[in-house]
Amino acid sequence: MRTIASYLFSGDGDLMTAVRFLKEAHGKSCIVFGARDHIGREVRDALAQGVIEKILFAEDFEYRIKLDRKTG
Repeated sequence: MRTIASYLFSGDGDLMTAVRFLKEAHGKSCIVFGARDHIGREVRDALAQGVIEKILFAEDFEYRIKLDRKTG
């Protein structure tokens, strides 16, 4: 059986119904990646309920984007 990975980059709480379905019906896991100030309450609730695995914030990765690979 071939495993297909899917990625969703959004902090929109409206998507949690679909994420919950994917977890319950198909055993999928979800990691949310979004801006710290733009994560919906529903997403935080889903994290507390174990529907999503974790929330990653774009701001925490900003240093990597700005990193000069030639000197760093």
